[in-house]
Amino acid sequence: MAPAPDADLSELPEDARREAGSQRAGRDAGTDAGTGAGTIADTIADTKADTNAGTKASLSAGGYLRAPAVESNEIAPSAIAREQAMRRWQGGAAPDTVPFSADLSGTPEEAALAARRAAARRRRLRWSAAAAALAALLALFAAALLWRTELAGRVPALRPWLEAACAPLGCRVPPSKQLSALRIDGSQLQMPDAGTEDYLLTMTLRNEGRAVVALPAIELVLTDAQDRPLQRRVLMPADYLPPAHRARDPDGAAGLQAGAELPLQVRFRTRQTADNYRVSVFYP
Repeated sequence: MAPAPDADLSELPEDARREAGSQRAGRDAGTDAGTGAGTIADTIADTKADTNAGTKASLSAGGYLRAPAVESNEIAPSAIAREQAMRRWQGGAAPDTVPFSADLSGTPEEAALAARRAAARRRRLRWSAAAAALAALLALFAAALLWRTELAGRVPALRPWLEAACAPLGCRVPPSKQLSALRIDGSQLQMPDAGTEDYLLTMTLRNEGRAVVALPAIELVLTDAQDRPLQRRVLMPADYLPPAHRARDPDGAAGLQAGAELPLQVRFRTRQTADNYRVSVFYP
């Protein structure tokens, strides 16, 4: 219970006297000065009582009591920590912060997931590159088989490889058609038996190229004395090949090897009496 406003505080304990003095000071501070609620004598008496109690209260300019100052040496731990950090920073030491790292992957699980995704991307790139290389090789192989005749004619060294590639597929590498590599040597048209309608064409077919060439068709044109055509005959390889050659290669599909010669003798019958002739080769 609080003491009466005008009670003597000298007989109270020190703690009670301090509390009563604080309450009295609060009441005196809240009282209107113009109403005469607090007199000078009361103020002096209160001051004397507080002095005897050992308080440090003092009068204000308006005659009111000042609250006793609270002396405390306690400093918040956070302030001490900030002060120490500031001193270390000013002294040249770096603050206790987490160093910057370029690794923004987050948690170890996220880093492992990112690593797996990167490895999967690298595997996909490798498989894509391998598939593209395989597709390019298959396309190149198909093109080589498609133009195998031209390739074998231009690059004779590729013929064995092309033939080996064609063997499992059941295809063959036919000789190229190069008229510029063929030459006719020593052609003659004779009538072996006088008074008959039989003629004998003798000639030599030579391959002057570097690759195997296909056997051509031979065109024979009989002419009169004014070089007017009387009759035209076309001889295919099956018609002019020698019997021994025809037994090995009936249609002449093997062609004529580079630098080789093929002697020919062709017999035929006609009722036209020819005074001259022309012979040439072509590919039908």
